[in-house]
Amino acid sequence: MCLMSCGLWPAPRRTLVAAIVVETRVQEVFHLQRSTHGLAPFLDSLARTGATLVLPARLPSRTLVWRIARASGLAVAIAPASLVAALREVAGFEDHPPQLTAALVARLANFPLFLDQLGFPPRPRTRW
Repeated sequence: MCLMSCGLWPAPRRTLVAAIVVETRVQEVFHLQRSTHGLAPFLDSLARTGATLVLPARLPSRTLVWRIARASGLAVAIAPASLVAALREVAGFEDHPPQLTAALVARLANFPLFLDQLGFPPRPRTRW
């Protein structure tokens, strides 16, 4: 279980919604451009906090988000599409703003019940 996590969810106009969750409370919501200039500073600062980034599986591993997150040394967890879809349906989030789903995705890393469901790819090696 981590103390701070960030969930990302796709939003309209080539943006992503990022929800920062500390323990179980949403602290901040950001709208980020899907570009190096929009993502790199945010993900670098997130890495310095020791947070875990939770990505929905529907964001392929080759996306810009994935590459920047891995380059920053950020701990990344992958939330399976079936788990996110089931939780969105139960919560009634299908027709709600993307920030609600981003917060839901972020909270997955903060509950022991869901940790076994998340995929934690190995962190990249740091060069000495």
